[in-house]
Amino acid sequence: MQAAPEVGFSANQTSGCFPLPVQFTHAASPGSGSISSYLWDFGDGFTSTDANPQHTYSAAGNYHVSLRIINSNGCQTTLTQPSYITVAPGATAAFTHSNPTGCTAPQTIQFTNTSTGAGPLSYSWNFGDGNSAAEANPSHTYTGAGNYSVQLIVTSADGCRDTSLVPNAISVGMLNASFTAPQNICVGTPALFANTATPTPDSVRWSFGDGSVSNALNPSKTFANAGSYVVQLISFVGACKDSTVQTVTVSPNPVADFTGTPLTACAAPLSVQFSNASTGATSYRWYFGDGSSSTSINPQHTYTQPGTYTVQLVAISSQGCTDSVSKAAYVTIQLPEASINNLPQQGCAPFTHQFAATITSLDPVVSYLWNFGDGNTSTSANPTHTFAAGVYDITLIITTAGGCKDTVTRVAGIRASTKPVAAFSASPGDVCAFNDVNFTDESTGTVNSWLWNFGDGGSSTSQHPVYNYSDTGFFNVQLIAGNYGCYDTIRLNNYIHVKPPIAVFETAMNCDTPFLRRFTDASIGADEWHWNFGDGNMSTMQNTVHTYNAAGTYTVTLTVRNASSRCEHTSTQTVVVANEAANFSASQTVLCRQQATTFTAVQNNSGGIAQYNWLFGDGSSGTGNPVTHTYSSSGNYDVQLIITDVAGCSDTLRQSNYIRVNGPVANFGTDAAGSCLLTAIQFHDSSTTDGVNDIRQWSWQFGDGTGAVLHAPNAAHTYASAGQYSVMLMVEDAAGCKDSVLKTNLLVISSPQAAFSTADTAACPGSAVQFTNNSTGPGLTYFWDFGDGHTSTAANPSHIYQQNGQYSVRLEIQDQYGCRSQMAKANYISVVTPVASFTVNDSVGTCPPLIVQFTDHSSNQQSYSWNFGDGSTSSAASPSHFYNIAGTYFATLTVTGPGGCTSIKTQKIVVSGPKGSFSYQNRRGCSPLTVSFAASSIGTSSFVWDFNDGTSIVSNDSSVTHTYTVPGIYVPKMILKDAAGCTVPITGADTIVVADVTAAFTADTLLHCSNGNVEFTNTTLSNDLITGYTWLFGDGSTATQQSPTHFYAAEGNY
Repeated sequence: MQAAPEVGFSANQTSGCFPLPVQFTHAASPGSGSISSYLWDFGDGFTSTDANPQHTYSAAGNYHVSLRIINSNGCQTTLTQPSYITVAPGATAAFTHSNPTGCTAPQTIQFTNTSTGAGPLSYSWNFGDGNSAAEANPSHTYTGAGNYSVQLIVTSADGCRDTSLVPNAISVGMLNASFTAPQNICVGTPALFANTATPTPDSVRWSFGDGSVSNALNPSKTFANAGSYVVQLISFVGACKDSTVQTVTVSPNPVADFTGTPLTACAAPLSVQFSNASTGATSYRWYFGDGSSSTSINPQHTYTQPGTYTVQLVAISSQGCTDSVSKAAYVTIQLPEASINNLPQQGCAPFTHQFAATITSLDPVVSYLWNFGDGNTSTSANPTHTFAAGVYDITLIITTAGGCKDTVTRVAGIRASTKPVAAFSASPGDVCAFNDVNFTDESTGTVNSWLWNFGDGGSSTSQHPVYNYSDTGFFNVQLIAGNYGCYDTIRLNNYIHVKPPIAVFETAMNCDTPFLRRFTDASIGADEWHWNFGDGNMSTMQNTVHTYNAAGTYTVTLTVRNASSRCEHTSTQTVVVANEAANFSASQTVLCRQQATTFTAVQNNSGGIAQYNWLFGDGSSGTGNPVTHTYSSSGNYDVQLIITDVAGCSDTLRQSNYIRVNGPVANFGTDAAGSCLLTAIQFHDSSTTDGVNDIRQWSWQFGDGTGAVLHAPNAAHTYASAGQYSVMLMVEDAAGCKDSVLKTNLLVISSPQAAFSTADTAACPGSAVQFTNNSTGPGLTYFWDFGDGHTSTAANPSHIYQQNGQYSVRLEIQDQYGCRSQMAKANYISVVTPVASFTVNDSVGTCPPLIVQFTDHSSNQQSYSWNFGDGSTSSAASPSHFYNIAGTYFATLTVTGPGGCTSIKTQKIVVSGPKGSFSYQNRRGCSPLTVSFAASSIGTSSFVWDFNDGTSIVSNDSSVTHTYTVPGIYVPKMILKDAAGCTVPITGADTIVVADVTAAFTADTLLHCSNGNVEFTNTTLSNDLITGYTWLFGDGSTATQQSPTHFYAAEGNY
């Protein structure tokens, strides 16, 4: 007997609001053995096999929880705790509010609670300004400017809580226009301007400084020319607006160009030296067309496979602007290719042919070798050769000046044959028309082609054809028998006799007697006639007339006989008998304008009708059955149908005043094409009736989402928003017919918006400030007040402030409809004079480098220009600079204020210590390599020479030599030391290359049975550029390629 498991469990919480997360912990023991599995049932449809699971209850209710334990002996125990978890209904907090944005304080906001949960609910509001409320739907007044986050906490009757927090839900007087622009903008490349205004604006207007504008929230702008541009953003939120400007710099693109040499070869490898001819670029990306690339200025590239390669160069400026040039099929490595013209050829032996070849090659062909397949050869370019009977393969091998070869073979290019002897027989030679004649080829010799001519225009290429004649008389037969283009011909005159008769007849009718048909015999060689009219009636007359009793389709046959030949022949025709009268109906005979009706022809036998032609009475026509037509004008219309049967007979029916079309024509006008916002517009109906039915209803759509249904003709409407509006009128008459007219962009409702900006809100006294008008509206006039007693009526005025101070600016506009708007900006213009000032942390150094921190104390400046006196500059406000060479320097700061005013300050910087330079000769060679070094210095007491190969020396001499014994690449260094112990390291400007080369190669094969090609692969190792190769193949031959192929012509060891 094995002990069963003992089960227990607990939970970190057994009641709460949903969603309720519960952590379960088992307290089970295995009994005998060990626990092998857990299975939890949480009572809500979910289970788990974890030992200590976590589960979230997402709905209210009471839940039984069970745990089953199975031990390693297969014994199991289950524990269930009824209603172990109690989940109370939760609450969900939510709300809406009015007027999320206010231009100025105070601003009253109405909050509407939309929370849900088990009631009654209680509420706790936090308005974000230190005030709170407990009502369900409170109203709150914000008295100060700011962005306010609003929080609502909802508590249910069971104590369940939920919180809804809306960050920056309310904005009062906090509209701030701002944006970011790319640091580097290139001509012709889209630049993305990111709107960072707070709060997110309802609408925006961008001006890019080049005359272009945009209303996109985050526009993409492409500048056509390089330069500096003042970009302005105006943000609108409700009735609030704000603007900001930034100056962006658009950089020119570089111009990419290059050349290369050499550009062609007949075989790989081909090394091409590329020369960069780009302008305005600092870095480059080359794409050689074979998957390889380079970032060198003037790269050399080796192509290893034949092909045609497109080369591309991308030139990149220091600002990241790019230009590219791609030269298609610029490099070509093409093996020569030969093809033999006008083969195969064939004829009678002896057969003579002149050969010609088409050669495609980048370099000239220097030799030809033809093999004619019969043991003969030729080295001529266009040889002539005579062949005995037989089939021959033709081979051509060409060799170019570059040593490249191509071989082409035309299998069975020449076929020559002895001439066959043509002969044949036929059975029967005397035959009735349309009966088979069997022809038998009896030619001798080798024959592989036959061409028969049967004398009546018929032919065949079969060896033993079967043929029947469709005419009577005697016929000549000819056979051409051939082999490989060598032919013999035999012709037997009057060889075949074809006997009559041949049945032929014609059928005629008259539309006045549609059931009668006249049959006329046109047979050849007939003595007897037998007609079958297809309706059970027959005749033996040569020419006959027959009347059919009913309409229908009949098959008529004529069989003729010839008494002397005892031959007969039959001909068949199909006769259609029709007797239809035109008749039709319409799906509707009374309809409204623009309404369709369907006309249907009524026929007894529609299969006998070939065509239906309709005249609808309104100048239009149609074909087919049935046919649908739409009448566009009111009135009465005659309709006519013309039917034509398969025999060409026709009938017409005209029904007068058959169709009645009703319906009005809608039209209207207005007194004003444009008006100001909130002004009533009068609309005047000018619709016309159909003369019978009065108009009873007018339905208007004013284009702003509103409309009106009236029973009088005229209407008035007031627009609440500015814009351009399309207006539609639909009228309905007493017959229920309707018509509508839409007048697109009929009205302009104007609400001009005054707006302006300047890039010069800070300026120098006496400098011009350029104001930019950003107002919107049609046909505007302007009045500017600059705040210093001066005014202007220009659209974009320039104004000079003479005195320092703060100036408020106001713009008032009026549009072509008399609508007005104004914008005023308090203390908008600041007129100031810049003053340059800075301090340094250190101005004297005993040994380089001296690190100087410059700290700006300037005032009224817009930009900085630092010149550190050693060729270095900066535009930072407070830069740091390293002086790396001893000397005396004058650091200068130039600050530029609004309007271009400048101020300058200079500081002397002194750096003591030695300085100098060194050079060296014999920088490249084989090991051992002796290099001479020479120094030029000031204030130096000793030199330390570091040769970069692990060797260094201390010397008082300014010239030394050093021998490098280990191959490698080295960059030497010189360290200067003065009497005060100051040391200055100087690194050499050039590398020293101690070259090393180890010749090695492999071959694709080391054994040939008689002769053959060997491909040699160069595997030489070197740390330097290899400039040439010399191969000695052991048979007296040499080569200079990098990896050549050599042909060994004789046996031997090499």
